[in-house]
Amino acid sequence: MQQSLLETLYDDSSSLMLDRETVGKILNIEDTTVYKLLRAGEIPGSVKVGGQWFVYKKGLRDFLEGKS
Repeated sequence: MQQSLLETLYDDSSSLMLDRETVGKILNIEDTTVYKLLRAGEIPGSVKVGGQWFVYKKGLRDFLEGKS
């Protein structure tokens, strides 16, 4: 059974990070917008590894909960 986006965001047992595509689905925004926000440093907990962007789940959770 596949996890919902909310479960994916709060489940740290399998991974502490999310890829750019999943972040876009959680925020309900287009991939190009996610990319622009990542490049501008607007999404907390984001890191670029090689050519790919990832976001720490805790950073995104804190941002969405108004803690950052």
